[in-house]
Amino acid sequence: MKLPEPVTVAIVFATGEKIPGYTVEQMMAWGKACAESEREACAVICEGMRHPWGHSAETQDWVGATEHCAAAIRARGNT
Repeated sequence: MKLPEPVTVAIVFATGEKIPGYTVEQMMAWGKACAESEREACAVICEGMRHPWGHSAETQDWVGATEHCAAAIRARGNT
């Protein structure tokens, strides 16, 4: 994830130099976006998993479990 554009957080009194930085709100939003992106990446990996022993009657259960896992990961962002 790319950091937001910094803003002026302070000005040096003697020189007038502007000190760039980030606000708490910017960093909180960035952190939340990073977490959401990571959850989605994990959920996509779960959805892409296939049963390791071929296509049998258990395959549907395996696919259902991976989809359930992906849904649970995505739901963590709503708590």
